[in-house]
Amino acid sequence: MADQDQRNTHVGRRIDKLHLDYPFAGSRMLRDLLRGEDIAIGRDRVTTMMGRMGIEALYRRPNTSKPADGHKI
Repeated sequence: MADQDQRNTHVGRRIDKLHLDYPFAGSRMLRDLLRGEDIAIGRDRVTTMMGRMGIEALYRRPNTSKPADGHKI
């Protein structure tokens, strides 16, 4: 049980550091980055850990290209 907690802590810290480097990375991209570092983890586990840590990927808001009323081109 202690090994699992230690592994979760290590992976959690790594996810946190990767999130600082890639704030736009979602669970799929973080999973691929972790697998590139020989950490075998699935996307569902990454999503769960991101939720527990309060980490969300930064995405562009929808409809950001619509002009406001009164703004002429």
